[in-house]
Amino acid sequence: MRAIVITVLASILMTGCAQQPQRKAERVDPGPPSICRTPAECSVMWSNSIDQVQRITGMKLALATDSYLQTYSNFRAPWMMGQVYKTANQDGTATIRAEFTCRHGCDELASSAERLFNTMIKPMDYNMPSLNPAAREKPATAQPAPAPRTLTKDEQLYELQQRNLPYEQYQQEYRRIIGQ
Repeated sequence: MRAIVITVLASILMTGCAQQPQRKAERVDPGPPSICRTPAECSVMWSNSIDQVQRITGMKLALATDSYLQTYSNFRAPWMMGQVYKTANQDGTATIRAEFTCRHGCDELASSAERLFNTMIKPMDYNMPSLNPAAREKPATAQPAPAPRTLTKDEQLYELQQRNLPYEQYQQEYRRIIGQ
């Protein structure tokens, strides 16, 4: 009887220690790489790139030039390594593209990291038609858009809270809204 109880307890303990299957993150569409059109915009986006590649990977830069960034990599830790490339295009614009890799089971997150990077390096006014390459191509017969409704301060503050900006940018925008 005692052997049966010990066997049952051992089997219960062994079942509790069995490894659970690891969940894999789904790949997301990282979207197109970011494009800057002017030297000033490229400067802002490259500066944001330096910040964001370090934030996303949790690693400091090992190498930084005016067209390439690389973070340190730790082969024993499950952190990502990031590389960022800035290449000149024939039309005078530049493309900023990031690649993220991981040696210990987080490669599925690389596409999410790339999408986050692409989103975070764009300046606040990137969606203006004069700056956004996709938005500047309009059909010739397009009707002018109606004038946007002016938002109240409370609505502007709510939208600001939803944007998840870095602290410094958030402070600047908050002061601008409050000072209106």
